[in-house]
Amino acid sequence: MTQVITWGDVLNALPTKSKKMNYTLLVTETKNKNAKYHYQVLDEAGAVISERRSNRKYVACTINGQYYFGRLDLIGKGEHGSCIRYYQDRKANGYPKDAPEAVTNMKGEIQLVTLKAGDMLQFRPKGRRTKYEVPLQACYNMALIYTAQQWYKERIAKYIEDKKNGRKVKRPRPLPPIFHPKLYEALRIK
Repeated sequence: MTQVITWGDVLNALPTKSKKMNYTLLVTETKNKNAKYHYQVLDEAGAVISERRSNRKYVACTINGQYYFGRLDLIGKGEHGSCIRYYQDRKANGYPKDAPEAVTNMKGEIQLVTLKAGDMLQFRPKGRRTKYEVPLQACYNMALIYTAQQWYKERIAKYIEDKKNGRKVKRPRPLPPIFHPKLYEALRIK
């Protein structure tokens, strides 16, 4: 037996009625003892977005399949409600105010950073479609170089302080240049 629950049915039962979503929750009864029901969320084209097998009877779920609800009055309550409130607060307060430590480029524009599959970092300026990807290995190597530069600056500062105090100390050896000096300037590593 197959039962189809449309989002229109669910949204009609809710106080706020938004007709923008056109997804379907397809419920199929199976003969399996461990999973009596098979739930699938389908989009307009019929593609499966998420699915779940369970013995419990559900009447609604979120589109990504993270939360399933046994009754319509449970939507927006509990952990689901706290997630909704969190994202509503973030949207109301704005992303930059919520995250003052956001990544910025040299112009001060906010960069959105995503960790992608295959150990890749993706950077995208907020409000633009241009994407820049870099492997994590390259980020690690750059972090080593940056940290070594910082340590060298600290050793030079200690050397200058010791010289002022009259101690006999050796000047620290500079780090070997790995990249062209203009690249160091561009990356603000100097």
